[in-house]
Amino acid sequence: MSERITKKIALGGKYSRRQAEALVKAGKVVVNNQVVLNPSLLVTETDIIKIQGNTLKTFTESPRLWVFNKPKGVLTTKQDPKGRPTIYNVLPPKLKNTLYVGRLDFNSEGLLLLSNNGDLVNYLTSAKNNIKRIYKVKTFGKINQEKLDGLKKGIP
Repeated sequence: MSERITKKIALGGKYSRRQAEALVKAGKVVVNNQVVLNPSLLVTETDIIKIQGNTLKTFTESPRLWVFNKPKGVLTTKQDPKGRPTIYNVLPPKLKNTLYVGRLDFNSEGLLLLSNNGDLVNYLTSAKNNIKRIYKVKTFGKINQEKLDGLKKGIP
């Protein structure tokens, strides 16, 4: 089965699809000893992919899912251009190449799912799969019944 080179790179867990596309366009990706410049190139399991000289390691293990209690003061992203801490700064080393399911705000804390499998992450986050989510929220400050009644309708 073939898939786009950018997807294959992203499934490796080290780069996002956007980062993979930028690497390809910059000529930093080699497939079967040939520099690739087309982010739409289709590759298979038998292709040897190198990124900046390093062979791409793909996940051959079964899909796994971890539960992570995200603390306040870290971003749910691989890296931040402003240099703020991300979840990958506080995760144990063995989870540094996992992918996150959903996001929590910088000043939010709570449950975040992590996986070693991009297809599983895409399935869990895709709106077309209609996976219901229930959130428990604790707020601070004054709130009245009218505001509470408004929240019952849901928040987009």
